[in-house]
Amino acid sequence: MARILLLYNPLPNAARKRVLDRLYQRLSKDNVPYISVPTHADLTETKAQVKALQQPIERVIVVGGDGTLHQAVNLFHHSKVVIGYIPAGTGNDFARSWFAQSRRPRRFPNWNRENTCERMITSALYGEPMAIDLGCARVSSQAPRYFINSVGIGFDGELIAQQPLKTLWLPKLSYLLHALHTLFRYRGKMVSAMADGIKFESCNGAPLFMLVVANSRYYGAGMKIAPQAELNDGKLAYICIEECRLVTKLLAISSIYSGRHVTKSMVTSGHLTQLALRTENIAMQIDGEYLGRTPVEINVVPNAVLIAKECGY
Repeated sequence: MARILLLYNPLPNAARKRVLDRLYQRLSKDNVPYISVPTHADLTETKAQVKALQQPIERVIVVGGDGTLHQAVNLFHHSKVVIGYIPAGTGNDFARSWFAQSRRPRRFPNWNRENTCERMITSALYGEPMAIDLGCARVSSQAPRYFINSVGIGFDGELIAQQPLKTLWLPKLSYLLHALHTLFRYRGKMVSAMADGIKFESCNGAPLFMLVVANSRYYGAGMKIAPQAELNDGKLAYICIEECRLVTKLLAISSIYSGRHVTKSMVTSGHLTQLALRTENIAMQIDGEYLGRTPVEINVVPNAVLIAKECGY
């Protein structure tokens, strides 16, 4: 009977193929029974395929990026199944927060180093579980969606709506170039929102250019969008950028990689546990995937999923 479910991104990627080959060898060597399931672009299709297995699963090994991990947490939240994560995607933003204690996180992971790959495989297979929070987004007529990184409302939602990041080459450069292109034509709007039962007063009363509600610190292939976010503090971080002059927005966006944008006058930030945004027709992204358009309700779900910790640190 299967004990391990291997959930992987099937899109062609040389580094990911090397990881999968080594993982298959390790599973065979350790005599661990497993089933492999490739993810689909549509989460409901992946869910249906996993449900059809009808096999007892103790641990899921995720080989892919934030999109693959997003599907895993939506499959196994509020369960005893442990998720072992081997980051082998385009942006690997969750890995930047989760493996923050790694020796060289900015270069993580370098799969050309055999010890790095073996350490990640060992951690995914045998690392002790740790409960972390998730966020949950509810859009009318859709099933609730859990997120491990963030929901973006406004400008970054429009970016995803126009051109999904998973199709882009050189993710950091592509994200920035696409952002600059969209920046010239996107305009924010006034919003009506409540946070933790109180009227959401942010952005100095100006129109909303972008609002990110984050569980993790990074998105957009390395942008440190929410430097105050923690994965298991029972809260979600928020970052609100107001509509302002083009040059001012350029300065704010250029400083997101370092996290210095939170010091800008057009940016407000803090924490919340629940947000209800009633204004209609604003684009949204969730963990780098298009979510839909507002209105939306977002809340934190404490200790919602088990992730295997890195071994040896």
